[in-house]
Amino acid sequence: MARKLPQEVEIAASGVTASKLHFLGGVAGWGFPCCGEHKDLPVAKVSVKFADGKSEEFVLKNGVEFADYNGMTDVPGSQYAPDIVPRGQQVRWFTKNLSRKADITSITLESFDNSVAPTFVAITAEAGDVVKTAAAASSAPTASAQPKAQSFDWGQGVRTLLVGGGSSHDFQRWFRLADLATLQESKGFSAHYTEQYADVPSALQQIDVLCWSANQPQKDTGLRKAIMDFADTGKGLVLLHAGNWRLWNDWPEWNRILAGGGSQSHDRYGEFEVTSIDASHPVMKGVPASFRISDELYHHKQDADGAAAHPLATGRNLATGKTYPVVWITKHPKARIVNITLGHDGLSHDHPAYKALLKNALAWAAGKPVAAAQ
Repeated sequence: MARKLPQEVEIAASGVTASKLHFLGGVAGWGFPCCGEHKDLPVAKVSVKFADGKSEEFVLKNGVEFADYNGMTDVPGSQYAPDIVPRGQQVRWFTKNLSRKADITSITLESFDNSVAPTFVAITAEAGDVVKTAAAASSAPTASAQPKAQSFDWGQGVRTLLVGGGSSHDFQRWFRLADLATLQESKGFSAHYTEQYADVPSALQQIDVLCWSANQPQKDTGLRKAIMDFADTGKGLVLLHAGNWRLWNDWPEWNRILAGGGSQSHDRYGEFEVTSIDASHPVMKGVPASFRISDELYHHKQDADGAAAHPLATGRNLATGKTYPVVWITKHPKARIVNITLGHDGLSHDHPAYKALLKNALAWAAGKPVAAAQ
């Protein structure tokens, strides 16, 4: 869709005198951290033409000035701009200093013909003194204004924290709004959603189940320990869709201990068949013995030294016949862990089988009767 739009736009700026330009935007479709090999990929070129015929150019990069709009991923060359878009999404800002203070005749924005779709919201020209330092020439902000952590009020039922955010999915629309609506319908849950990792540690002291779909970067060793401690106290975890991916190379315990393995690829989005292989398990209560769904069929592989799994359902590619785990229990000494690879978009989140699986998994992981979740 983005490639059907103009690749270049010129903005007339006759009579504008500036020494620096402030950009509001800094976000992109398929921006960092999506598609990790695209970090440092050039995504936009800014050309500034002056009244005396001279010009300057800036090349903006994925993972430097630009990050994915869908989530709260931070990058070193821009700052989060608060209170502009709904929580869980973002707009960012950055500044580029000009080499001199001069009259500008036009500013041209040009995107590169690649998979990242950059977005600009506004450009502001500042006519202050020119800063000559090398640090100013790069104009990368040194601090990032991130949203403050929040606390949650918990009601009756299975206390569930849904943690989402990252790339390649509309987390706000499906993993937040749709899944919260599903849980509220049953009246057996008290659930909240967040995309801020800072919200998680304190919530772990109050909840029954942590439901994780986030695929945004995670470097906080304190949070990692808190999650593992949560499991070791015998609480519940549900790893949903992207939560079963091989997310963090520097934290293999996530996949080895909690998922038993992970996925690094999936079938092209489309319809496949899900078949129950343990209909007697509470997580499969009310779920059809077989159903078709349009989603991404993850190519899950167990780790040789990973936790054992108890499979509950498989997905079958309708063209090739290849099957992969779709729902399983990860065996843990204390925790109850359910893994569900379904959930890419609305054709899953609105599917009755998905809704049943989500409610059943959360109730079972909490050690509650599944019937109470219906």
